[in-house]
Amino acid sequence: MTEQSRQSFFVLRQQMSDQLGTPEAILARFAAGPEDLDRALAGLSEPDLDLARGLDKWTIRQIVHHIVDGDTMWGMCVRVAVGSAGSTYRLDWYGQEAWVDALDHAGRPIAPALGLLRANRRHLVQLLEHLSDAWERYVLIPMPEHPEGFKMAVKDVILTQAVHVPWHVEQIRETRQVHGV
Repeated sequence: MTEQSRQSFFVLRQQMSDQLGTPEAILARFAAGPEDLDRALAGLSEPDLDLARGLDKWTIRQIVHHIVDGDTMWGMCVRVAVGSAGSTYRLDWYGQEAWVDALDHAGRPIAPALGLLRANRRHLVQLLEHLSDAWERYVLIPMPEHPEGFKMAVKDVILTQAVHVPWHVEQIRETRQVHGV
């Protein structure tokens, strides 16, 4: 992710935070992610999944696997924060390009990944609705600029993931537009 892209993502995240406001609204937006992705993928053929919106851009298939990988890792972060608040959670997600190759995002079917996304989202929504005090629990994530650990609350993880799917859905729509599919 380029610095410009990263900044655009965080601007969108702040706008969505301001727009949604309440934990209930953020959780509803988070829960809607799989349906948003399904709509963006509707009608695509298997070969269409291998289209990219430009050179050096991920294909639709790679975007889907990236979404699910991130959702799975951040979902575990939420579980650690809820189950063991204040713990350190190691997240080596910053070399995302290496994951795309190592996990063969370009060569794998997306159906199992989409099923995992739906199940993870339903599970986390149920957990957070059941545990009303979970929203403020947090983990410490070691980062180069925060070796002691960056404090990440459950509400921040859920908001970030609530924005993550729409961010990439827009990329899928752009890809479809570029290729007329």
